[in-house]
Amino acid sequence: MTSAALPNEKQNGSRQPLFAPWQWCWLGLQVAGLGLAAWVAQAVYQEDVSLLWRDPIGVKLVLSGGVMFLLNAILFLGGCAFVSRVIGSGKPLLRAGLGLVLAGSCFIFFYMPALFVVLNGPAAISIQRSLAGF
Repeated sequence: MTSAALPNEKQNGSRQPLFAPWQWCWLGLQVAGLGLAAWVAQAVYQEDVSLLWRDPIGVKLVLSGGVMFLLNAILFLGGCAFVSRVIGSGKPLLRAGLGLVLAGSCFIFFYMPALFVVLNGPAAISIQRSLAGF
């Protein structure tokens, strides 16, 4: 019984790695950027940033930002693994192009909202409190 080889399998049976080094670096840069933004915000606006874990709305914002970041990582790595398995190593330009489109779309739709929570969440809570009269 013979089975058709996947596009990314070599003749000797070994497979190409699922993820390229740039993909891990891209996620590492995102983690570092989010961590650096949180650290700087905490250092500069300590009282305001503490609203993110003291206020119930802040907790919801932090949880939603964390979920968005996890979705970013899962969809990016899952999409890259899918592209790697479907396209294989035969078309490196197509594979790289799809990886970049995937990276950009995950960055815009999932990473930027998480960064928005870190940078603008405390101000949004303060505005909401002042409008509600707390």
